[in-house]
Amino acid sequence: MSTELGTVTPLPPRMITTPTRQQRSNAIRSAVDQFAARVDLTPAQRHLLGLVIDEAIEAVTPRPSTLAPGNASNETMLPPA
Repeated sequence: MSTELGTVTPLPPRMITTPTRQQRSNAIRSAVDQFAARVDLTPAQRHLLGLVIDEAIEAVTPRPSTLAPGNASNETMLPPA
């Protein structure tokens, strides 16, 4: 890894394993391409814009609620006397 300021070391491409992730990746790439058509961006800026869009999507995506274990309860249980 380079310690020189201002350098970006590209990582190998990430494997996209699900159709949902593939669709999301395509949507992000399309958004970056549309923006880059209007604003001159370097490859590093395009990459960072894609990461920002990905993080924004991640932040607003609803998450399934965590299920409590079967023996969880809101009632206080006292140990047997």
